[in-house]
Amino acid sequence: MKVLSGRDNGRRIEAPAGRAVRPTSARVRRSLFDMVESRFDLRECVVFDLFAGTGALGIEALSRGAPQAVFVDIRPESINVIRRNLATLRLEARASVTRMDVLQYVQRPWGPLDSNQLRLIFCDPPYDFDRWEEVLAHVPEGVVIVESNREIHVAPRWECLKMKSYGDTVVQLLHAQAREELISEEGRA
Repeated sequence: MKVLSGRDNGRRIEAPAGRAVRPTSARVRRSLFDMVESRFDLRECVVFDLFAGTGALGIEALSRGAPQAVFVDIRPESINVIRRNLATLRLEARASVTRMDVLQYVQRPWGPLDSNQLRLIFCDPPYDFDRWEEVLAHVPEGVVIVESNREIHVAPRWECLKMKSYGDTVVQLLHAQAREELISEEGRA
């Protein structure tokens, strides 16, 4: 696998051995970042790579200018590979790596952002994952890029900005209003 664009364009990154991790294909990664970069400036995004696997999505975002990325995965093999990839590309200072179940991670406080920053969350779990509602319920606001083998139906506070299919992969670009905005809109209705 290679980084597709930016500072580390063409540099190789490794993936965990075996079939437990399904890396996002180069074609899907390129299209996914085209979708994101046509709407948002990565230099203003704090990136979260949930179910990180190889870390390819977060690493690609860092290569393209994101100032900071957080990688979360439960598998020790994935965590070790992500750390090696970050070290090889000299990105450790702009990244943090957490070994934890994603459902537990998202329930922790997300912390404030600078006024010019946006949360950009990549969510690429195994295709049989069926707890989307739980994950999305705990995202305070931001943009979530969902990768699955089917369309994910989301709660009303989420807006699907774009959806594309690539063979058996479906990518959705979702945007959430801050909970406070949603509550004030419901109060006016």
